[in-house]
Amino acid sequence: MCLAIYKPEGLLIPEDHLEEGFVSNPHSAGFAVVEDGRVRIFKGFFKYSDFLDAYRPWAFRQALVHFRWATHGSRDVKNCHPFKVTEDLVMIHNGVLDIATTSKPRRSDTWHYVDGVLAPMAQRDPDFFMRPEIVFMGGQAIDGSKFCFLRADGAYGIWNESDGHWVNGVWYSNYSYKPTSKYGYYSYGAGSWEKQPDGTHRYLPPPETVKRIASLAKESGDDDDDTTTDHTAMLSAPVDAWDDYADQVREEAWGDSDFLSGLPHDIQFQYEDLLEVGYSMDELDYIIKTEGQDAITNYHYKVKEGTL
Repeated sequence: MCLAIYKPEGLLIPEDHLEEGFVSNPHSAGFAVVEDGRVRIFKGFFKYSDFLDAYRPWAFRQALVHFRWATHGSRDVKNCHPFKVTEDLVMIHNGVLDIATTSKPRRSDTWHYVDGVLAPMAQRDPDFFMRPEIVFMGGQAIDGSKFCFLRADGAYGIWNESDGHWVNGVWYSNYSYKPTSKYGYYSYGAGSWEKQPDGTHRYLPPPETVKRIASLAKESGDDDDDTTTDHTAMLSAPVDAWDDYADQVREEAWGDSDFLSGLPHDIQFQYEDLLEVGYSMDELDYIIKTEGQDAITNYHYKVKEGTL
């Protein structure tokens, strides 16, 4: 679902909010800031440390910050937020848009909406994103989504603002900046949580996932023991090992699943996300067979919200 954040000049977003936002929405990060009458975009961060290093020098600036959870399009820099609407106006999005993406299927639903809807509106009226009647109509059109706009002169707008919330002067589109014990990426099923002495929770993935990640880490030369089931060691495994694991489970499903290739593009992504965090291909195919393909979407959002 992504996390979109708007921050006025002079305020700070707590870094634990940034880190949790990244962990909960791990498919890339980006931000935009206003500087000397222009808006600057920094995006394409797939490691939190890279994002934080880039963001810290601009932390007090008026800004949009975005952490992506992919639903349409490739997981690459081109689909990272923020997006340019014009040279002076950028936007970020949280949600899923009901718009055709067949013209450029590797581009996201947000990219298509900017290209086909927002950019033409901006050409006709540079203030469109702030006009009350358009804010209302735009919010109805993107029902379930939230848009944030920021312009080089400091003007900003939020469509469906009431669907998010303000905390200490900062607007968040949802609660995925909260601790992962309830809201984060690792709150998916198939594993368990262990309460720590300091009151936080540590995720314990299923043993088969632990062994697989450890084995991949060993293959890359980062671990000497491919039989470990130590969850702490597994969670600290190199990012490359996690990426290899994700690639393997997706490749296996594309080769063996009875349903994956025939699903709509957004449900394919949701299917793959559930695979990455421990659901088996057989389990997901059984869900589709008995409950229909839309059940994948229901499982995807319920487990991400921690309600399943």
